[in-house]
Amino acid sequence: MFIRAIVSALIFLLLTGCYVPLDDHDPRHTHHTKGNPLILDARAGCAWNYSYSDYVWYFDAWVDHEEGFDHVYEIWADVWDGHILIDSLPLRHDRVTHWDSQWREWTETNLWCEDYMFYEVEFFAYDWDGNVDIVTIWPNQY
Repeated sequence: MFIRAIVSALIFLLLTGCYVPLDDHDPRHTHHTKGNPLILDARAGCAWNYSYSDYVWYFDAWVDHEEGFDHVYEIWADVWDGHILIDSLPLRHDRVTHWDSQWREWTETNLWCEDYMFYEVEFFAYDWDGNVDIVTIWPNQY
């Protein structure tokens, strides 16, 4: 009878399990960040480029961070047509707050300059701690 009680207790413990929550507020694992990235301004659009004989899409973002430029990790521009993601393009920086990129329409993107009025562009600015700022704009044609 005693063995049956021990076996029943072991089975009960195995079936119920044990959950030990991790403390997310452990000071050894906190990010020491003063703020988030902040997109100050952004623009996108397309223009005919005679040297490429193609439309060129450009994306510009001016991003700041309380901890300085080096705390911004990356900037992406996602181009949407309604609920469909058309393209996702990275931006490069010039070691200050300005980030930009240019892409040839026919060979480097899935975009069409004639459809620019239907697109929305979401800019995502990430810092090294995983914080993000998002700005949505509509592109221009030049």
